[in-house]
Amino acid sequence: MHPATSARPAGRSRAIAALRSVMGVALLAVAVVAQGAPAKSAVPQPAPITSVALSLQSIYQAPLQQDHTMVQRRRFFSGQGLIATVREQLIVDANGTPSPNFELSYISVEGQLPGSPADLQWAQTYATHAKSFYLDASFHIRDLAQAQQNYTLHSFAPVVRANRSATRVVIFPARLDKAIWVVDVDMQTSLPLYAAEFDRQFRLLSEVEVLSCVLTAQLPPSPPSSSTVVSTVYNSFSAALTQFESADALVEPDSLSVGEYQLSSVSVREDLLNQRRSLQLTYTDGVDEFFVIEEPGAAHPFAGLPSQQGAAGANANTIARYSDHSMRVLLFWEDGVSFQLAGRGALARLDAFARDVYTKALLD
Repeated sequence: MHPATSARPAGRSRAIAALRSVMGVALLAVAVVAQGAPAKSAVPQPAPITSVALSLQSIYQAPLQQDHTMVQRRRFFSGQGLIATVREQLIVDANGTPSPNFELSYISVEGQLPGSPADLQWAQTYATHAKSFYLDASFHIRDLAQAQQNYTLHSFAPVVRANRSATRVVIFPARLDKAIWVVDVDMQTSLPLYAAEFDRQFRLLSEVEVLSCVLTAQLPPSPPSSSTVVSTVYNSFSAALTQFESADALVEPDSLSVGEYQLSSVSVREDLLNQRRSLQLTYTDGVDEFFVIEEPGAAHPFAGLPSQQGAAGANANTIARYSDHSMRVLLFWEDGVSFQLAGRGALARLDAFARDVYTKALLD
């Protein structure tokens, strides 16, 4: 499809585009009730509470300062629609840092009896992935300065969520190739009580709705860890390289190739069973994030494909791609290293990031 030629003045075109964006934000904030869980549109009648000044900063600071225990409903989607609605409990013991002590635990899957195959399957899923559901698959402001640079907050109507007064906001990215968030923010604490993730076509991708909230936290004793994987955080890419015997083929993406995303974390994961190590680089724009995972010594995942054989060697540089509502993953292999890039399904630019990393791996 080719762009149509127009004599419309550039300034007017920009104004119309801006107007469409604002109208889209307004429609999204209003329509989310119809697509997701209902929320009352009027502020409740009990005595007014002391509210905080709502901003990206107040939302960022809230989980750093406020203990809370929430029962919430998490909805999982695919391209065919809703997969499951799961009830879970989140306990956050705030410690003044962006890394509070927390526990996310499974309660039940709606529409399924306790002990049913679906119930047991989701219980096992949470036993394995609950930490990631909270850290990576929930709404967070991960870096305040970056979020303020790359997102704008549009405040809309007052609502009631979990019997608490809240304000509906849309957190809109400066670039439209990533998630747009509709969030109901508690007026007293600035804790998110509802978060819905949309892509640029305004398709609902994920949703977490708080059903009850108390501002206390009592974490149960942590059971002994059965994990055989140990993760160690380093302060730089070069510091992490010292943990690998042969680090020449490991790649640090160029800062220009990842745009407004900045390196936020570098870690080395070691599997104690086989002593294999992988490097994980985490990039964020303040709200969104993606990962670059590099594993030296991994087997070539595409070695048996016809494109890797004989005269087809010119097509040997293969990038495998998986994408659905919740995630986008790209995988390639070069010089004995397996590379994996993973991010949210809404992050359309992840494909270009993968090509840039692969190009650098080929040229280094």
